[in-house]
Amino acid sequence: MTYSFRMRFKLSPTNRLGIARETWNLATAAIDDETVYLTTRHPEKNICDETDLCLFGSGYETAADAEHAVNSWRAILQRAFAKRLLGADFGYRAGQSGPSKYLMDLAASQGDALLPDRHGALIYETEPKPTFMGFEAIGQVSTPEDRLIEELKEARSTSPRASDRTDVAFDLFAASLSQTYIDASFVLLVMAVEALIEPQVRESRVVEHVNQLISLINQAEIPNDQKESINGSLRWLKKESIRQSGRRLSECLGDRTYKDLSAKKFFDRCYEVRSRLVHGDANRPSSDDIGQFIGDLRRFVSDLLVERLGGLM
Repeated sequence: MTYSFRMRFKLSPTNRLGIARETWNLATAAIDDETVYLTTRHPEKNICDETDLCLFGSGYETAADAEHAVNSWRAILQRAFAKRLLGADFGYRAGQSGPSKYLMDLAASQGDALLPDRHGALIYETEPKPTFMGFEAIGQVSTPEDRLIEELKEARSTSPRASDRTDVAFDLFAASLSQTYIDASFVLLVMAVEALIEPQVRESRVVEHVNQLISLINQAEIPNDQKESINGSLRWLKKESIRQSGRRLSECLGDRTYKDLSAKKFFDRCYEVRSRLVHGDANRPSSDDIGQFIGDLRRFVSDLLVERLGGLM
């Protein structure tokens, strides 16, 4: 018995690989003691025409060997793609989808293998050759003309004023709505809130203590570049933190709730999840955790933009 892997990944919508054939061999058993090739998810399509691709590997003695190989190849592709300014979602945080256990058991009883056609990596026994089955749906939201006219009238009546902050925040908000990667969408939404934040100077006695610390650093026998680095961090302490500023900004939303939390508590929770996600915390949130917040976070950012651009409706 040998094992194989399949890694389904998606290129960014604006990227393509210039390979005008259906299959591209990346490694062969004659050279690398494994067989690895790239193909499209849909048969009889050239790689250069598709963004939904699959990397297959075979010839591994154990499931652990196959798992080690797929992780290694993911890193190889990530490095090569980064060098060529190519974006791709390798699905290592994607949710599970595919045929039911009943269907897979039924296929197995007939000597066949039915496996989920899911985004990301999958390890399986090489024989019998499996069939991959999955379901996907992409929703679209259409705004009725009459509702949009109402929104435009309401917006015009408030005499909204754009600013550098609202321009950047709206761009980040808009970018988040076009993302298929839930982690990226979540981070962009939190960044949109950060773009609206204006940290206030702390009370005078706090600023005085910070100035004293800066003075002590300047007198210390340490390299000048280290002094400047530390003092740069200390100068930030003269103003409230992003988290504090975000809570204060959230107060403009009044008694609105998001995920059954007040606006202030909701922002605090989202900022904590964002920090765990991007700073490599050992307790990194799963894609399911992110999914629980994303809908309310979109509404939260939407409400903040409406408020900053002319008043809530």
